[in-house]
Amino acid sequence: MSASKFVSGVGLIAIVCVWVSFLFTGEQQLPIEVANGLYFNPCCGKISIRDGFIAMADRRIRYVVEEDKVGAYVLPRQYIGVSNKRVVINSKAYPLKLRLDNPVTPHTIDLVDLSSGGYSYSFRRVNGS
Repeated sequence: MSASKFVSGVGLIAIVCVWVSFLFTGEQQLPIEVANGLYFNPCCGKISIRDGFIAMADRRIRYVVEEDKVGAYVLPRQYIGVSNKRVVINSKAYPLKLRLDNPVTPHTIDLVDLSSGGYSYSFRRVNGS
């Protein structure tokens, strides 16, 4: 085997390894307690986020906190959004990223209303939570 073929083969293997690492590397996870707090929106009510669970009424949904190129977000295991000016959960829909305004100390979290074409509702963290 000639040296140029060897170098080409090594280069190809390196490119494939880099591509595979990008493909299988997930988003950067942040500490789960970053999002802890009680959040309120005057039209839609409140949601509680605490230590890996989002709680609304009698429902509790697990979540992770991650960060991508756009910023930090909470990713629940089920779809949580707004419809008809109330918070809804749909276990059959694809979960959406609930955007945080700050990855260190978030003051708001955004939920989307897909029925209105994607209007976003900001829920403000209640003082002391």
